[in-house]
Amino acid sequence: MRSKIVKTGAILAVLLVVGAGCASTAGSSGGSGQATVPASGGETTATVDLGRIEQVVTATGNVAASRQMALAFESSGRILEVAVSPGQLVQAGEVLAVLDKAPLELRVRQASAGVASAEARLRQAQDPASAEEMAAARAALASAEASHLSLMNGPSQADLASAKASLQNAEAAVQQAQAAYDAVKSMPNIGMLPQSINLQKATIEYERALAVFEAAKGHPTASETAASQSQVAQARLKVAQLEARPDPDDVAIAQASLVQAQVSLSEAQAALEQATLAAPFDGVVITVNVDRGGRASPGSPAVVVAQTGTLVVEIKVDEVDVPGLAVGQPAHLRFTALKGQTLEGALTMVAPSATAAGGAQAFAAEITFSAGTVPVRLGMTSEASIVTESVEQALLAPNRAITVDREAGRYHVNRLLPGGATETVEVRIGLRSSSHTQILSGLAEGDRLVLPQVVVAAKESGGMGLFGGGAGRAGSQ
Repeated sequence: MRSKIVKTGAILAVLLVVGAGCASTAGSSGGSGQATVPASGGETTATVDLGRIEQVVTATGNVAASRQMALAFESSGRILEVAVSPGQLVQAGEVLAVLDKAPLELRVRQASAGVASAEARLRQAQDPASAEEMAAARAALASAEASHLSLMNGPSQADLASAKASLQNAEAAVQQAQAAYDAVKSMPNIGMLPQSINLQKATIEYERALAVFEAAKGHPTASETAASQSQVAQARLKVAQLEARPDPDDVAIAQASLVQAQVSLSEAQAALEQATLAAPFDGVVITVNVDRGGRASPGSPAVVVAQTGTLVVEIKVDEVDVPGLAVGQPAHLRFTALKGQTLEGALTMVAPSATAAGGAQAFAAEITFSAGTVPVRLGMTSEASIVTESVEQALLAPNRAITVDREAGRYHVNRLLPGGATETVEVRIGLRSSSHTQILSGLAEGDRLVLPQVVVAAKESGGMGLFGGGAGRAGSQ
């Protein structure tokens, strides 16, 4: 260590008082070394003492719940009940709001019936045909074949003769009725006489007999033949299907239908269960966005619940400070709205990736703390000081007492000697805070240091200058 003895009151050629700090922030606590007293020669002095010094990273953020959940209805419907209000304490499972369940219960019953029907169809597809089913199907086939055969054979000669005779009789009746009508047709009331009515009846009967005779001669038509053949084919297919049961394809289709019905039932049951919103954990109701009698909007937050026994301060940390952070580091929290209140917390999360913030890259982080009886509320602004490094019983000197030779990278203090003389002592430093610096070598506890009285601006970047920023493990605030 190099030292230089000078007379009391001597002023260094270039002397700068410690002031602005470096990029990071710090805090410290010391003993009597924090106090300054005038020396015998009129200079202000301070005593080197032992104390705690911290290197910190500061950031500002807002208070949030350690756990918060926005609960929403999954289905639309009329809101039957709202059981809570903002600020109300709730326990896990406690009912918060309820939808009208009648439409959802109907949907469940309909879906249950669909499952039962699908199960019956599957059982039917899996079982072989019964004797009764086979007998009925074969009887239907025999009837269809007989009808088709009769159709293809056409009407019998007896049927044709009968139809022809009926036609001839009807034709004779028309002729007789016409003759009787002609005999009285000149009478004024001819339309009311029986001869007129009998002629009309005879004409209608003739047309009917003619249609029957013509139909008997023209059967079977092409459309009749096609329809009859189709009935026979369907009857044969039914018999073949019954004989082939159980058919693998039919079973697979029935199974798929059953699965689809079961899914519909599950969805209906889930919708019914979700008609009741319940607290997911013990906490406090933050907001209620629905009213009794109103309509629920699916997916829209209806009630927000948060845990406030443990709180967090959400902050953004500059990327240059992140390498010094580690989960578990202590933090001091001060609140804009609560002057004089400081709470202790711990760093519990540092985001793995950065986000852009004001043109720079920053990392989201969370500090967890308990408010106790301090009236901290969600959303309050907090300044957090995260302790990245600290030393207990460190040898501390006031920043004002230290000057730096930037060109040489050396630090010096003026130590007061017995008798009033001073000596310039080179020191090696450690952590720095806004007010004090850790002295690693060069001084001893109880040393008295002369504090500069005059601040002179440095004209050059080299030589003796302001003690503050630059490389190092500590910062100031």
